[in-house]
Amino acid sequence: MRAIRLHEFGPAENLSYEEIPDPLPAPGQVRIRVEAAGAHLVDTVLRSGQYQGGPMPLPELPTVPGREVAGTVDAVGDDVPLDQLGGREVSGVLDGVGGDEGRSALELLGTGGRFLMFGWSAGSATEVRTDDIVAKALTVTWAIGPHLIERYDGGLRALESFALDRATSGRWTPLITRFPLDKAAEAHHALEARGTVGKTVLIP
Repeated sequence: MRAIRLHEFGPAENLSYEEIPDPLPAPGQVRIRVEAAGAHLVDTVLRSGQYQGGPMPLPELPTVPGREVAGTVDAVGDDVPLDQLGGREVSGVLDGVGGDEGRSALELLGTGGRFLMFGWSAGSATEVRTDDIVAKALTVTWAIGPHLIERYDGGLRALESFALDRATSGRWTPLITRFPLDKAAEAHHALEARGTVGKTVLIP
């Protein structure tokens, strides 16, 4: 298969487009024929080797970066029902900026505005003070978590299905910035320069 691999932490140019052996699914695993792979700003920080304080440790090298794919199950390991073959697998993750950029966005809000936080790729969450909320009657909340998930029977999986149903029916149209898989370095540069809109995906 073709993949993007990282052999040494550093700039985006360290990402290489390579041919590697097809993986074989272990017991309890499935293999996905990838049609799109997500790329995040956090992936650029992991690639640089400078990621600190987050929930994900730096990967062992060499590595195939990323955690999100969409595609079709084309092989299954032991203990996986054969009816999983041909099934669709989608994963999705929300991200945010925080830091000085988030603070600047907060200050642009008008009276009665709402501020939803969902991450801090800048390294720290946006600083919000009580005076900020009082001065403009703002509503400030965290966009994900128990308060959102508990609204849907079935938890997070039900919420994912809710969103995917609306996307596949055409009721929701996701914003996507696409790059060919072999242009992963360009995608990372665009993410770092805040030059993408919506979800950034790599297409094999």
